This record gives sequence, C-alpha cells and structure tokens, in this order.
Amino acid sequence: MKFLIQLFKQNATQSLMICLFTAVLMGYVIATTDIDFILDTLSEVSLLQFALLISFSVIVGFLYECWQIQLILRRISIVFNYSEIVLLKGFSLILRFFNYNISTLLLSYFIREKKTQPLPKGLGALLVLNGIDVFNLSFITAIGILSNQELGHASTQVAYSSSVFYLSVSLCLLFILHAFFWPIEHHLRFLHFITRRSFFSIFRSLKPVDYLKFVLLRLPPTLMMVVVDYYVIGLFGIQVSIAGFFSVYPAVIFITTLPITISGLGSGQLAARALLVTFVVGKGAHTIESIATIDAFSNAIILFNLTVKSTLGVICLVIGRKYILEFRGSLK
Repeated sequence: MKFLIQLFKQNATQSLMICLFTAVLMGYVIATTDIDFILDTLSEVSLLQFALLISFSVIVGFLYECWQIQLILRRISIVFNYSEIVLLKGFSLILRFFNYNISTLLLSYFIREKKTQPLPKGLGALLVLNGIDVFNLSFITAIGILSNQELGHASTQVAYSSSVFYLSVSLCLLFILHAFFWPIEHHLRFLHFITRRSFFSIFRSLKPVDYLKFVLLRLPPTLMMVVVDYYVIGLFGIQVSIAGFFSVYPAVIFITTLPITISGLGSGQLAARALLVTFVVGKGAHTIESIATIDAFSNAIILFNLTVKSTLGVICLVIGRKYILEFRGSLK
C-alpha cells in the first residue's frame, strides 16, 4: 500500500535508530540477568491466570479507548461509527510494534482520507488524549506517594515517580493557561499564524470543563491496567503494598510507552528493574536473583501485551481489510 510505504520511508531514519537502541538495551538486559532463573520463575506462575488477566486488561482497554477516540473526534466535527474506529485503531496496533509515532500518524491519515479533514486536525485530537493519559498516570502516582509510608528508603523510586508527578503539574498548568488563552486569542493577531492551524482545532473546540470530563472518562482504563498488573506481579511471588505499587509502577508504564524503543522493549525492563527490584523479598536487593525475578515479570507483561495487541490488529485487518486497504492516497 502506497501510504504505508511512504510512512516507513519518511520515518526510516527514526525507525532504524529505535531498532538499534532497542537491540543495545535488550542485549544489556540479557547479559545482566539469569535466563535459567527467569524460566524457573515462569514455571511457577499460573500462566492461565496471567494470560486471562492481561488479555482482559488489553481488550477492554482497547475497546474503551476506541470509544474515547470517537468522542473526542466528534468535538471537532469528525464523525466515525464505533466499528470504524475499532477497525482503524486495531490495524494501527500492528504498526505500533515497529514505531509508536507511525501508528498515531497512520490513524490520523485514515481520518484525513475517510473524512477529508486535514491530517494535523485529527493528530492534534489524538495527542490530547495521550496527554490526558500521562496526567492520569501521574495522578495515580501521586495517590501512591501520598499514601505510601514505606517509600522513603528508596530514593531512586521517589526520583522516578516524582518526575512523572511533576509532569502532571505541568499539564495542569497547560490546561489552566488554555482556559485563559483561547477566550482572548482572537485579540492576539500576531499568534494567528499558529493558533489558526488545523492542529489546534481541538483546543478551540474544548472548554476547560471538557478536559476534566475526558480526564475522568480516561481514568478507569488506566486505573484498571495498573490494578491488573498489581495482581499479576503477585503471581510472580513479588509482595508489594498497593500504595507502594501505585507509587512507582505508573512511571514504568510511562517509560515503556516512550517512543524510544520498539514497544518498550529494553526501556521497560530497565525501568522495572530500577523501580521494582527493592520489592523482591528474600533474595536481597539488586542481586542477580532479584533482578531476574523482576525481569520475568516485566518480560512477560511486555511480550504478552504485544502479542495480544498484535492479534487484535490482525483480527481487525482480516475483518475490515476492504475498508482499510482501499486507501490509495499520499501523505502530502
């Protein structure tokens, strides 16, 4: 398909760098862990329970997110049926394996081709949802920090989780500025060459109360993901209070979703090591056994998440291949 070829050509250098960085990080992870101990740990885990929990979290989260995308696109007069969003978002999950940015850009391209809307218009709306997700992760982190009485002994945990918390404060300030900026924007003519672009259509359409609405609507799937992973980590014999888990795990998710490696491979494992290794009881902090225990958990989570999402993408492609593959346009 022409548009897919263009997507990869335009992002070839970035994709190559991401692949190389992923290879370096995964090489380091493999070289500094105990593969046999990981396999032994996995053999003691209830894989059926693990698979059911993760599959439930991924599938429900995917379907919920499609509904959210449908809602926010309607705010900028882009109307899709729910089934259309499911098919298009599902197919984009396949490309997310290679490059997160390509996945988001592809969905924006579909919006342009199906509804004859400027590509940046849909892209701006999707990025607003991403920002809200980061805010919700930060909110969960803040709850964990405030309610966790045992976090003081781990300064690295505080550093990582606090960084995400401060990011949420920045987002709050952005939303507050939005409330004051757009009502007077029409008087600031020197900014019109920026603010009148289609990318900012979503900001002109949303009111301050709409941000609160989407924050509350996006919170349940984010909270569900963290809670499900909290129960999953217990399957690996890692005992941690829910407050302690809330304090640090959102930072692991945030780092894993950064578009610096392929689907969080490498970066996710190292983030989990840095933030969760002190919760491994009985093996000593930062020993090869404790690191391997965390690696067993993080590898299982990341790889099975990737498997379920890729399967969803293939199913959506098979069901909606005529709808998806009919595009013949370009990215220009």
